Formats: sequence, structure tokens, C-alpha cells
Amino acid sequence: MGFCYVHLIMWGLCSYLTKSFALPAPWVVAWPTCCLMAGQLIGGGAAAALVQQPDALARTTTLALLARGRNRRYISEELVVSEETVKSHVSSI
Repeated sequence: MGFCYVHLIMWGLCSYLTKSFALPAPWVVAWPTCCLMAGQLIGGGAAAALVQQPDALARTTTLALLARGRNRRYISEELVVSEETVKSHVSSI
């Protein structure tokens, strides 16, 4: 829903700029479109980087639970992994 709202605002703004300031329509439409496409590419790249490191979230969660004083058994139950996996996460941190 929010993404559709962005498109409506973008097209409304483009038509306003084209009429009010006598700017060329292709130029007015090209800039916001390029910005949206760049945002999608950057967001996709960031998501791909997170997917390549699936254990990063587990390590971050393990670190947060360790900082709260939780033991290995509690962390393993919380993350639904074995205690040896938690031990591995702790050693990699």
C-alpha cells in the first residue's frame, strides 16, 4: 500500500512540475524514476548481503542474550538450536 502511495505522489508531483515550471516531461519523470530504481537496487544489494550470512542474525541474538546474562542452555532453547551450536556462535563472536 505504501509503495502505491509513493507512486501517486511521484506522478502528481511530476505533473505539477511539468505544468507549473514548463519543464520537459521526460526530464521530470526520469529523475524520480531513476531514484526509485536506485533505491530498489541498493535495497536488493543489502538484502543479498544479509542472505549470504545466515548465521549473522543468530550470532547477534546470541550476543544480546549473553549480554543479558543468559546461559548456554537458555540461549539454545530460545534459538531452537543445540548447545554446541551456541558454543560455536560464542567462539565466533
